[in-house]
Amino acid sequence: HQHDEFMDFTNILTEYFPCYAAPDDGGAGGATKRTSGSTGLYLASGESRSGKSLVALGLMEALASRVAKPAFFRPIVRYDAHQDVSLQLIRRRYNLPFSPESMVGLNRDAAREYLTSDRYEELIKVILEQFKALQAEADFVLVEGTSFRGFSPAYEMELNSDLPSNFGIPILPVISAREKEPVDI
Repeated sequence: HQHDEFMDFTNILTEYFPCYAAPDDGGAGGATKRTSGSTGLYLASGESRSGKSLVALGLMEALASRVAKPAFFRPIVRYDAHQDVSLQLIRRRYNLPFSPESMVGLNRDAAREYLTSDRYEELIKVILEQFKALQAEADFVLVEGTSFRGFSPAYEMELNSDLPSNFGIPILPVISAREKEPVDI
């Protein structure tokens, strides 16, 4: 496949959050890390295997040079924080000072228990508490939304809509173009 354009994550970051644009340093060569502005961004997709983790990695790369204390959060992980590949990769790559447990809401089995016992609002509250605790320690939290593996698509869509709303942060949709025509995107 030939690509005429490539995604510049820095442009995405500064489009959503102009305060994180690289400062004009007058040619001094060093960028000053920002510590103010919006407090997060939620990456959401309507399908599995959308490339959301790759987008998260690119955005973290851009954030790492612009934010004094970035953080990464997963609302729901498959097993636990120590086994989540995205979380561990980003935590190690950017030397994030947060414990793995503080970077997740809960695991899929616990989330499923809330959903099957019709306690959706409690599920949101538990995840929100974890997010707010991490947010209080960070300058910016990048959230990689749920993965559409293990829950019904209806719950996934609802969670990926309700969580960023409760977090008070904007959503960046991630859409896969794999096996799709341009009109389908």
